[in-house]
Amino acid sequence: MNATATGELPGFSMVMTCYNVGRFVREAILSCLSQDYAGPLELIIVQDCPKDDTPRVIADTLAGYGGPVPVTVLEHKRNRGVSGATDTGWAAARHPWIIMVDGDDIQLPDRCSKTARVIADNPGLAMIIMSAQKFSDENPDLGILRYCADYYKAEDVPALKLLESPKDRADNYLHHGNNPRLNGYGCTMAFCRELYGQWGNLCRGWDEDGQFAQDPAWELRAFLGHKVCGSLELACRYRLHESNIFSRKESFTYAGLLAKERADARYAAFRVRTLRRMLEDLERARAEGLTDWSAADLDGLVDFLMRKLHGCLLRADWWSVSLVERIRRIRLHKQKADFRVGKWALPRLLPLHLYALLARWQNRKP
Repeated sequence: MNATATGELPGFSMVMTCYNVGRFVREAILSCLSQDYAGPLELIIVQDCPKDDTPRVIADTLAGYGGPVPVTVLEHKRNRGVSGATDTGWAAARHPWIIMVDGDDIQLPDRCSKTARVIADNPGLAMIIMSAQKFSDENPDLGILRYCADYYKAEDVPALKLLESPKDRADNYLHHGNNPRLNGYGCTMAFCRELYGQWGNLCRGWDEDGQFAQDPAWELRAFLGHKVCGSLELACRYRLHESNIFSRKESFTYAGLLAKERADARYAAFRVRTLRRMLEDLERARAEGLTDWSAADLDGLVDFLMRKLHGCLLRADWWSVSLVERIRRIRLHKQKADFRVGKWALPRLLPLHLYALLARWQNRKP
């Protein structure tokens, strides 16, 4: 995929989806408008019907702005979820490359410049996954989200990992081998817009409301037929707060454990919808010839996603079924349904107050 002519700086559309990020969105917008990039650049903000003061903060931030970066603000009349908002932003994008940004993160000023260098050095890319620095309001440095899975040691990770052949991409996606693999985070991704022309919207039919994750869905679309790469270059600062997944904290009380189990069930349902979208994309890729993977690797991918889906289905409605049904499922599937507290893993069949007592004992101060 060649998005630009030789020697030209690629154009970037930074697509920011916003839902209840009023506390953070001003800083996020200013970081996008402060890019030190000389090429074409635009910012598209999609307000997904937030319930807080996000629209007011966005309006105040942009009031009187006359800088070089064109800004487009789009509003949904009803909440369409993160994937629905992403579709709206991608459809409005005018430049050959789309950079995913979040309304609660801070973009480093040289993100676009770094991405342009990777594109220039590796022609034909469809997706770039970079790295991010984690931080919170309490701690400015919580480590690095690298382009590969976090459990690899930093010294084992190459500065740039390029996957060109179908076999390399399949082995990476299916976790074959022990080499560091591309493992994308939405806040660090950039996509060639030709992918959108090839695949179209994420949301259609049953998933029109977009209540599923957009980043793994677009990542799979790129992996199925195009050259992709990962870079250790830092793209942004990823903010951890109480509303996002990576910073979810357990409260070791009866009410806290109860809320966490329900939240886990909701998140599992979210993942179920994500995996369903990915499986439908895989079926479409086979039917329309949108992939260059071998039949064996495609079959392996179906099995891989189905195993994930099976586990998510068990958790998605775990809270809603009776105790007898929980026991039946554990026996039927011969799986442990564990609730982890510290170093302990216990069956969920125990009363929740016992988890709280155990947690307090396990985490007591010496």
